[in-house]
Amino acid sequence: MSIGNIKGFNLFGVLDGHGSHGQNVSEFCRNHFIKEMNLYANKCKTENICTPEEIYFQLKTTNFDFIKDCFQDADDQMSKQNIFEYNMSGTICNLVIQLNKYLICANVGDSRSILVYDNDTQTNQGLINLSIDHIPNLPHEYQRIIKNGGMIGKYKYQNGGMDDRLRIFKPGQKFPGISLSRTLGDFMAKDCGVITEPDILEYKLTHKSKYLLICSDGVWKHLTNQDVRNLGEKYFQKGEIVPHCTLLVKKAVQEWEKVNMFRDDITIVCVYF
Repeated sequence: MSIGNIKGFNLFGVLDGHGSHGQNVSEFCRNHFIKEMNLYANKCKTENICTPEEIYFQLKTTNFDFIKDCFQDADDQMSKQNIFEYNMSGTICNLVIQLNKYLICANVGDSRSILVYDNDTQTNQGLINLSIDHIPNLPHEYQRIIKNGGMIGKYKYQNGGMDDRLRIFKPGQKFPGISLSRTLGDFMAKDCGVITEPDILEYKLTHKSKYLLICSDGVWKHLTNQDVRNLGEKYFQKGEIVPHCTLLVKKAVQEWEKVNMFRDDITIVCVYF
């Protein structure tokens, strides 16, 4: 999506809602980010900051505070509405802002952005993570949750089986049971150390850059970064972005069906450079 009628200023993202009102939360946040980004672009133009490069350096100079505030403001506005269902519903959000050659990724949750480019070493294998999955397994996330009174463990089903993911609970309770350490919404989980502040990573595109992928965790559950890169290579060479995305969805579904009767949401945003 183009922002502020400024060529080269684009916004891409995946918002994967969860809980009974997850769709409402994700739609609210999507609209909020689009509105705030357009307002910011218009403000920049009134201050004679008109090129994508100038906007990038303005954001970077202020430590990306505007982007961080956008996430917190979305949470604050939902909270003020005082809708009870938002206590147990929320959304992850992985946003990528493109300012010509500059990419800024702001993320909460476990959707993931990767940048694929020509392989120049054997260590990076032609891709780079633009985001970090926010799960309680990570040491700094784990420590924050425990420090704020949350408990971390696995959910035990009535049939005696155990969930394979670590989840966050209130002490002595079976809720909220969320498997994410950062989200939008999920106000009950905020009492357990779950936060809204995004991690922000940036990258400068080069002539080696090929394409950007932003995918919900339904893709990453059973496919690695390298799996996804290998599957899409021939389509990028032909410039066939729709078949590229179709294959990734099909492959993700196949992998889910090998081990589960159900599957998680599968969402893919792909941008060729």
